[in-house]
Parts: sequence; structure tokens; C-alpha cells
Amino acid sequence: MRWETINWEGAFYFNPRGKTRKARRPVPLSERVIALLRTIQLEQLDTRESWVFPSKKSRLGYIGLSGLEQAFRNVARRLEIPDALKLYCARHTFGTVAMAETRNPGPVKEVMGHESLTTTMGYLHPDTDQIKIVIDRLNQEKNVMEQQPQKQPQRF
Repeated sequence: MRWETINWEGAFYFNPRGKTRKARRPVPLSERVIALLRTIQLEQLDTRESWVFPSKKSRLGYIGLSGLEQAFRNVARRLEIPDALKLYCARHTFGTVAMAETRNPGPVKEVMGHESLTTTMGYLHPDTDQIKIVIDRLNQEKNVMEQQPQKQPQRF
């Protein structure tokens, strides 16, 4: 991630790389992430670094995905988090939460960089509690209607 790929006013990061054309996309950034990035930027003012997460150990000059995954694994092991939990799980959690909250696969598909809506729909997990709420509401409305006195037809 380079500083020039962050749009501060629009609060998004533009991902210039990816496996597919759709993967090259704007990714929204929360206010919390924007604040953290501003802090990092201020700390790097005197270094003139173009990478958001530079690394002197890496021949590329920045912390790559493998380095990030390794750091995550080291912290996870210290916290006794099972190895089955991978950093990539955060992406799946985001997809699941975004689908549950919005119930709108279109924007979720775009933000996640999916080519196929079918892929995005895999993040929508059945929520039987919501279905029960709808059924209970409909039954309650039906009961209210049944309890109202019916008008008697007029006789002439």
C-alpha cells in the first residue's frame, strides 16, 4: 500500500493490484482506519517513505502479505489462538457481516472485488432469527385483524 493510493477525502484506498480486473477497486476505509493511517503518516514525515508499511528486511521495501501473515501467526500463537484461524478469515468475517447488515449483495460484491454474485452470496448465511421475527409479526397482524369485529351486512 502506497500513500498515493489513499483517497483521504473519499475515505478509501484504491487497490491497484489483484488476481482479477474486479480486484483492482476502491476499498472503503472507516474513520478509525483513517485516523490510524494519519498517525502512521505523521510518524513517517521525516523518512519520505512512499510505502505505508515499509520494511528494511524485505527486498521489496515493504511488508508483504507473507510478512503480515507471519506477524499475525506469531501474535496469535502468543495469545493461544488456534492455527486454524488465518488472517484471511478477517476477509470472510467482513463479507459475512456486510451481507448480514446490508442484505444487499451488489455493493458487497463490488467492495470485495468479486467477479461473480454467486461468490458474494456465499457470505450470506441463513439467519433464522430474522425469519422468525417476520413470521411472528405477520401472525400478530393476522391475529389483530381476526379480533376486530366484522361488519355485519346491512339488511333491507
